[in-house]
Amino acid sequence: MSPRPLRFGMTFVRQDDWERIIERVERYEVMGLDSAWVADHFVFPWDPTRPWLEAWSLLGGLAGRTRRIQLGTMVSHVIYRNPACWRGPL
Repeated sequence: MSPRPLRFGMTFVRQDDWERIIERVERYEVMGLDSAWVADHFVFPWDPTRPWLEAWSLLGGLAGRTRRIQLGTMVSHVIYRNPACWRGPL
């Protein structure tokens, strides 16, 4: 059995505006990182008055601007995103 390749990813606090976030993730991709991760919170946990982009919408926007890097949430809150309610592709 051959060893699996080592992969590197980055999680980041997304309290910036869209332009700065996409710039950051595009830079991660150019640097060769394998993945970028966001937390599934609806507000910035340490300062709820600061701007904060919703995780799943943000991932959709990032997917349209990146080519290779894998994107995901570190967790998804089951109370707000109940998998039993997800119908999947039609």
